[in-house]
Amino acid sequence: MDRRRFLSTVGAGSFTGIAGCAGLLNRQDPADVGRPRLSVDGQWLTDPEGTRVVLRGVTTVDPWWGTTHANRRGKDYWDTLKLATDSDAGWHSHVLRVPIRVHSISEVGLETLLEEYLDRVVALARDRDVYVIIAYDATERYDTTKIEEQLLSFWDRVAPRYADETHVLFDMFSTPGQPAGDDRQTWLTWRETAKPWVSQIRTHAPDTPIIVGSPGWNSLTKYAPDDPFADDNIVYAFHVNPSWDPDTWEEAFGDPAFDIPLFATEWGYVGENKDGIPAHLIGSTEEWGEPFRDWLNTHTNVNWCATTFDSMHQPRMFNEDWQLLGGDKHMGKLTKDWLAETHTENWPPGRTPDSDQPDTGNRPPSPPSEIKVTERTEHSLSFTWSESTDPDGDNIVQYRVRCNTIEVALLKGADRQITLTDLDPDGTYQLGLTAVDEHGLASTQEATVTATTQNIAEPRATIERANEPPTMDGTLDEIWSDVSAHPIETTIIQESPDTDLGGEWRALWDESALYFLVTIVDTEHANDSDAGYLSDSVEIFIDPDNSQGQSYDGDNDAQIIFERGEETAVPGYHTFDGFRSERVGVTQIKTTEGWHLAVTLPWEVLQTVPMVGHRFGTNIHINDDGEGGNLNRKYSWFSANGEAWKDPSTFALVELVE
Repeated sequence: MDRRRFLSTVGAGSFTGIAGCAGLLNRQDPADVGRPRLSVDGQWLTDPEGTRVVLRGVTTVDPWWGTTHANRRGKDYWDTLKLATDSDAGWHSHVLRVPIRVHSISEVGLETLLEEYLDRVVALARDRDVYVIIAYDATERYDTTKIEEQLLSFWDRVAPRYADETHVLFDMFSTPGQPAGDDRQTWLTWRETAKPWVSQIRTHAPDTPIIVGSPGWNSLTKYAPDDPFADDNIVYAFHVNPSWDPDTWEEAFGDPAFDIPLFATEWGYVGENKDGIPAHLIGSTEEWGEPFRDWLNTHTNVNWCATTFDSMHQPRMFNEDWQLLGGDKHMGKLTKDWLAETHTENWPPGRTPDSDQPDTGNRPPSPPSEIKVTERTEHSLSFTWSESTDPDGDNIVQYRVRCNTIEVALLKGADRQITLTDLDPDGTYQLGLTAVDEHGLASTQEATVTATTQNIAEPRATIERANEPPTMDGTLDEIWSDVSAHPIETTIIQESPDTDLGGEWRALWDESALYFLVTIVDTEHANDSDAGYLSDSVEIFIDPDNSQGQSYDGDNDAQIIFERGEETAVPGYHTFDGFRSERVGVTQIKTTEGWHLAVTLPWEVLQTVPMVGHRFGTNIHINDDGEGGNLNRKYSWFSANGEAWKDPSTFALVELVE
């Protein structure tokens, strides 16, 4: 028997007396049985056979509003629901989330909404063999007498009416607002306020799963694992849209999913920044939709409903002619494709009990490896690391980051870099990393690395911006006459005396390149043309991001050798693999006292973007063969330590200035 036809014969005055029996009467007909009843087991929804179920579908518009505005929407409301569940049309929604707006209740009354609209929604979902979520759709403060009265009045009628419908779930309060704050106490206050509401629903519907959100527009999910509601059949809701930075997803929603069942009851975006579209919805498929899909797929127990399956309500999936919207500005195609790709995952219920499924994820992943310090400043440290591996082939979904003794971040598994800020100058910090797989298993060991921030000190040299680049035509450009010179006079090797050997360096910069002029004084060998690296040469050492590691970082640290008489750049043994020596401009100019070396070093070659105030490490060496055949004199601008060829921490700090 169709419940809508049955209930329409009952007068409004008789409704209260039979409300608790409506479902029982309707259950007499086996044909009216919907999908199997779901319940919570750990962090999963499961069916009566213990099979893990994940609900994926769409949020529709309010049925009264959708029916009333059918002409403007361009489609009959009931045809909308049928399309969303039409696998032949490529739509594989296993759940429909149907919001009941407070405005609709005030317009036509709750009894009319139930009898003429919601009964029909429930029956249609049963006929289409999908689940349906009835959502009390309100976005307002949760601590007022008004909202409590309205909410309890709604569920006192709705909960008993559909208590025996096994394919129905209840979304208690779609979007609680203020009072909100991102702390545990706010969550506890909400929980105490909402506890009687959950109990009231439960008295009418003891077995129906209840979806419960949180203040701040369902943003406090992370506090639920430690302080859950006492009810064991609750699914915790969150809403996410482009106003949520992807870097926050793992801590806010991903990490709780290891412990409790979660439901993204609303997510969506739109790339059209038009009047009337809220700013928090503005996003794109490439920068938000696809990253969100890829991230949520790593948390396989999280249920979701995309919003909105409509041609008017933003973010919409269709245009006014009900053509699917896609591309970078709309979410319709992404949603449809995502539903199709996942429609057999944890579905259909009852197919294979969980007890018969293979036991995977029983071994934890390895810890991250190859941690590198990529940048150091006085107040920050940046790190990267290689991907962890899992012995069972499971996905790495999370990295937990510790600094000294404090856990500082939970990162998505695709993110393998972090910058720690607000650190003390010249401070030593230990970074600890743990990998977590899709089953919530963490590495048994932690990968660690220790790094020290820079000391606050004046740079040893400053490099001024050039108004125009120096010429490289074999003559000495006059531009260098006004540039400060830095003597190269620190002895590293001196096996034989040579009072006439010395030198100095100058440098300029612009947005394209770093320019060096090294002047070598060597009157004894002024007329020599060449000799090679182990005789006469200049070495320029550079650490463009000033990572100051004790070994070359493999990213952009370089030792560049310029042999006397050769207008080429030769990378040293530890120079990063991507160094493009052919892009380096080199000119040598003989003088009566020795020679000049002019070098144009493009920032692109150094994989660095310059700016005023940028600091980096550098050093200059002069090598000389005083007797022929071997290197027996070596002078440095900075540091008598001869380890610069392998240790960038020996470089001096320089700064780009105007």
